[in-house]
Amino acid sequence: MHQLDLVFVMLAMAAALPAWLIPYSGAKEETQTALASRIEVVYTTDAKPDQVVTHYQHLLEAAGLPFLPSFDGIGTSIRVASAECDLLIKIREQGAGTQARVSCAAKSTSSSNIAVTPMEERIRQGDEHTRRVLADAEARHKQGIQKMEVYDQPVNGRARKKK
Repeated sequence: MHQLDLVFVMLAMAAALPAWLIPYSGAKEETQTALASRIEVVYTTDAKPDQVVTHYQHLLEAAGLPFLPSFDGIGTSIRVASAECDLLIKIREQGAGTQARVSCAAKSTSSSNIAVTPMEERIRQGDEHTRRVLADAEARHKQGIQKMEVYDQPVNGRARKKK
């Protein structure tokens, strides 16, 4: 077992890091932090950022979680709410390689009045909104075409006078 893999396993036992969340192969550990409510591991690798992003994409998809990366101008961030914890994975180019920061925060047990919408529901709502917007645009387009049909009728010209 790779030294960094062992660190991940030890931290997983202490702070409920998902067992399937493994670092990119050949990673070199820089720092690790384990608190009561959060665990964070920072490592570097000689791989390119796209390769590390693809690695986490495969891990998340294999765990049945959505893969929704976002590029913030500096690097790629991936936020996921797994069953074990809330994950934030930041992947940045560093020199000729990549730095990855993996944070796993314990899920909040406090109750609040704010309803958290599951990702599937947010996607469904977005799809429904898109369908409504497209249907409205199509209806306006058809109305515009109907208004212009009057100009598509042939015009009978006046007879010319012969000189």
